[in-house]
Order: sequence, then structure tokens, then C-alpha cells
Amino acid sequence: MFQSQQFDLLLYQLMISDEDFGLLDNPKLKLHIAMKNNVSITACEFFTLDFSLVLAMAASVTTYLVIFVQFGHPLAPRN
Repeated sequence: MFQSQQFDLLLYQLMISDEDFGLLDNPKLKLHIAMKNNVSITACEFFTLDFSLVLAMAASVTTYLVIFVQFGHPLAPRN
């Protein structure tokens, strides 16, 4: 786990366990925690399906579609 992730986890735990709610009322800490929501989807723990993988797949599909359109057969001869 990266140090930044450890810091975020520790900060989150401190904010939850704070009894006098001093940390929970801090708007900067609320914003920091809200901005650090990361969703990670893994494929059987082999690799992470994140935004960069989705973009690479979309770029590949788009490239192949452009190639297929360029080398495709004409629809119908014009008279």
C-alpha cells in the first residue's frame, strides 16, 4: 500500500473515532476524504480494470473500426 493510501486510511479512521467531532467539522478534511474515493475493479485479482485500461480498449476498437471502414467494400456502384 502506498504512503498516500496509508495516510488517507489513517485520517479516515481518526475522523471516525474522533469523540468531540472536531475533525468531522473541518470542511477541508471532508473535501479531502470525499475526493479520495477510489473504485477499483479487479479481474480475479489478476489485474485492475481502471480508467486507463478502458481508454486503451476504446482507442484500440476505434482504430480497428477506422481501418475496417477505410478498407471496406463500397456499398453500391453509382450510375
